[in-house]
Amino acid sequence: MWVKISSIILRYRVIIGIILVVVTGLMGFLATKTEMAYELTKVIPDDDPANIVYEKFKETFGEDGSVMVVGVQSDDLFKLDFFRDWYIFTEQIDSIQNVEKLISITKLYDLRKNDSLYKFQVVPLVTHIPTTQAEVDSIKEKIDQLPFYKGYLYNEETNATFIAVTMDDYGVNSHRRVEIVETIEKYGAALSAKHHVDLHYSGVPYIRTVNTRKISKELALFTFLSVVITGLFLLIFFRSLQIVLTSLILVIVSLIYTIGSMYLLGFKIGILTALIPPLIVVIAIQNCVYLLNVYHFEYKAHGNKMLALSRTISKIGLASFLTNATTAIGFGVFSFTGSSLLDEFGRLASLNIMVVYVLCIILIPIIYSFLPGPSSKQLRHLDRRSLSGVLDFVKRIVFNHRKWVYGVTLVIVGISLVGALQVRTFGYILDGISPKDKLYKDLKFFEKHFDGLFPFEIWIDTKEPGNVKDLATLTKIETLCKQLRQYDELSKPLAVTEMLKFMNQAYYNGNPRRYLLPNPLDMGRILSYLPQETDKRNAELISSMIDSNYQITRVSMKISDVGTIRNEQITKAVEDKIDSIFPKDQYDVHVTGKSVITVKGNGYLIHNALTSLGYAFIIICVLMGLLFSSYKMISIALLPNLIPLFMTLGIMGFTGISLKESTILIFSVAFGIVVDLTIHYLAKYRLELKRFNRNISKAVNASIEHSGFSMIYSTVILFFGFIIFAFSSFEGTIYLGILTSMCLAFGLLSNLFLLPSLLLGMEKRINTKKAMSDSLINLEEEEEL
Repeated sequence: MWVKISSIILRYRVIIGIILVVVTGLMGFLATKTEMAYELTKVIPDDDPANIVYEKFKETFGEDGSVMVVGVQSDDLFKLDFFRDWYIFTEQIDSIQNVEKLISITKLYDLRKNDSLYKFQVVPLVTHIPTTQAEVDSIKEKIDQLPFYKGYLYNEETNATFIAVTMDDYGVNSHRRVEIVETIEKYGAALSAKHHVDLHYSGVPYIRTVNTRKISKELALFTFLSVVITGLFLLIFFRSLQIVLTSLILVIVSLIYTIGSMYLLGFKIGILTALIPPLIVVIAIQNCVYLLNVYHFEYKAHGNKMLALSRTISKIGLASFLTNATTAIGFGVFSFTGSSLLDEFGRLASLNIMVVYVLCIILIPIIYSFLPGPSSKQLRHLDRRSLSGVLDFVKRIVFNHRKWVYGVTLVIVGISLVGALQVRTFGYILDGISPKDKLYKDLKFFEKHFDGLFPFEIWIDTKEPGNVKDLATLTKIETLCKQLRQYDELSKPLAVTEMLKFMNQAYYNGNPRRYLLPNPLDMGRILSYLPQETDKRNAELISSMIDSNYQITRVSMKISDVGTIRNEQITKAVEDKIDSIFPKDQYDVHVTGKSVITVKGNGYLIHNALTSLGYAFIIICVLMGLLFSSYKMISIALLPNLIPLFMTLGIMGFTGISLKESTILIFSVAFGIVVDLTIHYLAKYRLELKRFNRNISKAVNASIEHSGFSMIYSTVILFFGFIIFAFSSFEGTIYLGILTSMCLAFGLLSNLFLLPSLLLGMEKRINTKKAMSDSLINLEEEEEL
């Protein structure tokens, strides 16, 4: 079959080349339309109970992750010059398009009782920009008389405050968010420079914007680094600029297809999909190295360029397909997780890995069919004298000291077991950001002064319209709020009961001592003063906490980024308190909010990524079963690939790297890639067995000699291709790069030493004729590097 394919490629190379140019041009046009991801990608399924509750919450009260905050700490906070500029800063932000509303100490509101209209009126505390210090002092005095705001917006002990900026849906989920953030930062920079204070920015929209900026920069950086590094290794391996340039043509075309396919599939560039282009560069170069070495071997043997290209395609076609397929499987299994985030990553990576394979098998032979045959200088690298000593050492160890190989392997496995037992599943909402990063420091500012930043909500459905006004319901809510105050990680609860206390204070003409829940006699009169829907500002005060039917309400808090374990502990403890206060037959109460959903989503990712690793293992086992009908051969093939994963897990345990959504990706990806080494080796081993009449020792020796170079070259390229991620500003990406590179290095050592040792050790126990001849897939004869 592959002889016919090679004949078609070379015979119709002009037509195929023209088609490739046209399709590449189209994909290039589509690539220009690919956008950065500004929306939050769903992690948990739509039918998950937690997601159903959260969607109901957002439908009733709006998006809880749409608030950006700007904080400051200054002893001059209530001095005229600073307060005036803070007022101007607030008004500047309020004037920005797509800013829906904001709250600031210069934009607070008081409740006033209007006896003639029998309703409460919402009036601003600050009606104009103050001109005297006495006016500022008066404003501060008014704020101090309103306990409703204490602990929410202003920390009187540390003189810290913040502006809460709520964006509309378009502002949050489009490129407009970046423009809003940059405008606020521009206004803030002027204020900061004038008063020599540090402004602190945070909130979900701001964090997402900063991350989007970083992703955009790192996409360009890593793609550039991967091209430079792999190009450098091509130059070192082949010592030919022609080969470097032709390989870079494949790289550029592959990148065009990769980014263009994002648009075709409806995907955008996010934190995971941004990793794919540099990975595609590495995989494309790896394919080039393999194909070009076989081509040079063939040309050196007979000097016929077209025959060499034809034989290259026919010899490596199926083997390259299998190695690329196993790599694609390592990524593709993420589509089974049920997470749209990992599904996009898995589908895009696996698809483009196979696209690279097709492009390499077609494009490189076509290019070289129009170029002169390799010169003697270009073929000089085939002597491989620089690595022959390394492979001689490998053969000495494998043939003369196999017990040492087994012993060292057992020791490593034992040590890795100790480390693996220390691995913990743990992460943060703001995971992967360095403590030195301003984003991290700003988050800690808000946690220090305002007890957290991430939304932690309680959804209360009383099951009957009007029941929120019921005194029994209000008493239960107040009881819950009192118990929630014992958690230092949670901010002061904001509930309908706090609003009623505010109204009670207003009913008694602003007396701070009356900031308490109304007694039964006053409750009816106060409720009759509630704002009507026709009064927009008054109605917003109520609608932010209660639905229009007075059936559903919320208890709103913020939580510090305490980590997944503590977050889950607090959530469970709050749920227990809820169950003890609210009878389930009368109330439907749930803990929800962005923080809860994020933590649950992270746990969901980890669980399903582990499941995907199991899928990868099963699929690759089936593939090995097609290659080798003997279960003993399957075991021998898989063992050298599982040990590197175990070693990596052990290192994570010893170094304190937790198992989370970023690090769990390592294992499926590395497993799919490391198996390539085994397939290359065993494919050559099968051929050498036939050549040496089933003599395992001679077949192992020849396989090491011929396959060792390709295994080393491939691993070196992949190692440095992944290690570039160590320069990321995201901790998770750094771990992905370093640990995957280490796992690949372990895989190389395991396949060089352990795999041939196992083959020799099982020499008398394996029926080589049956194991090799009964396979369902027969590889064409091929030459290794």
